[in-house]
Parts: sequence; C-alpha cells; structure tokens
Amino acid sequence: MYKDRIRAARAYAHLSQMELARMVGMNQTSISELERGYSASSRHTAAIARACGVSEIWLERGEGQMVLRENPRAIVESGKHTY
Repeated sequence: MYKDRIRAARAYAHLSQMELARMVGMNQTSISELERGYSASSRHTAAIARACGVSEIWLERGEGQMVLRENPRAIVESGKHTY
C-alpha cells in the first residue's frame, strides 16, 4: 500500500517526518496523514521519492525495485565513501 511505501522510503532515507516534509515543501502533518493512509497518492510523490532516494514508480505503484541506487546518506553514515 502507498502508506507503507511512504513509511518505508522515509525509514530507508533515515528521515523524520519533519525532515522529509521540509525537503519536499509539505508540513509534517501531511506526511503523517500519508503514512496513516488518508490518501492513496500525493502530488508530491516524485519529490518524496527523490528526497528518499527511492524509485518514483515503486513509491507510486509498488512496481519494480524500491532502490535503484545506494542511498547517499547511508553511505556517509556508514563511512563508505566512493571518490
């Protein structure tokens, strides 16, 4: 379900609801409402996908892989840098 994918994407990116909301021009309440299933989609899906480093198609429809590339934030936090 969309709400589960939103939550999974945010967790993957290690973002709080507030951080994600700021990154995509929403408020925290709207992110919370998406994660609680109040809406089956959002006009902000593309921005949320970019902010979280996940596939927009996966986020919107649940098709394909969640991650198309490694999360840059996870790389920094793990200490694995590729130069």
